[in-house]
Amino acid sequence: MKAINMKRKIAAAAAVVLAVTPMTGCKKEMIDSKPTASSISAEDRTEENAQEALTNMYKAQYAFNGGETCFGYMYPRIVLNELKRNGRYDELIGDFDNSQRQYVQNISHIPEITEFTGQKELDDAQLKAAAQYLVSMSANDPIYIGLDTAGINITEGVELRCDIIDQNGNADTDVECLVYIESDGWKVIPVSAEKLGKAYPAE
Repeated sequence: MKAINMKRKIAAAAAVVLAVTPMTGCKKEMIDSKPTASSISAEDRTEENAQEALTNMYKAQYAFNGGETCFGYMYPRIVLNELKRNGRYDELIGDFDNSQRQYVQNISHIPEITEFTGQKELDDAQLKAAAQYLVSMSANDPIYIGLDTAGINITEGVELRCDIIDQNGNADTDVECLVYIESDGWKVIPVSAEKLGKAYPAE
């Protein structure tokens, strides 16, 4: 999962988020084009499939303006609404965009998915672990929003495997989990189903 080490930098305190390591290398030749991502609305997220969601997340996390879309795939809507209510949402989005902008300017290739190679449904224990993950993500720095799993109605979940081109332009692989929250859409969890289950074992 080399190419995704930076994509959740803003949520690094969560227990199952990958460690962030500084990336070095020649600057991307077309960096002046300032890669941007189309905004994915809440309604769009409820209508897309899991593969479309992960593809959109990839595009957004390496864009100069992808913070709002990324947050939509990272946190439940109830959390985002609370951040807007307490006036912290715009600042957090700005911080995320600034961080990703600096990262993108120091890589040689914008990571991309080239092919999906596998899809497996999450079992009940893994779905419960996903809910715990989202609660943990929301409670940790820099979000600090208290949330209970009872407020997260996950209706399905999958583990996706794909081939990618990483930040150095090399072929690599990635595996991530996605869960669908009713009336909210897909949320991306940047670990395998096995790691997710081990991080939040059933009680």
